[in-house]
Amino acid sequence: MDISLYKDVIKDERGNYYRAIAYRKKKLVLVHAFIDLSFDTILEFTQSFQEKYGEYEHQFLGKEPMDRLRHDYMFALENRDGMRLYSLEEVEEYYDIEFIDAIEFFRHTQAGRPAL
Repeated sequence: MDISLYKDVIKDERGNYYRAIAYRKKKLVLVHAFIDLSFDTILEFTQSFQEKYGEYEHQFLGKEPMDRLRHDYMFALENRDGMRLYSLEEVEEYYDIEFIDAIEFFRHTQAGRPAL
């Protein structure tokens, strides 16, 4: 099993979605995908930012990252653009899993993150 960092979607039995953000030997480091997506856009209230995210005006802050997670999930479900969907159970058969606590994630957001 070859998990793509920041790309593949891993779903647990409770409906939570995760992304792998680091890989060391047999250890895979996961973070909740919504948390990951919530920390990759810096809010800059410039004209270009307003144009890019204008459709989200008067929406909840979480709508845009959730829309991107839904997009990634659908692409992974259909194996589009090289994205894959795995169950957490099957991933645990191949890797030792380490989860980053959601409260501590802000300390890890730039580690290994590909450029957007």
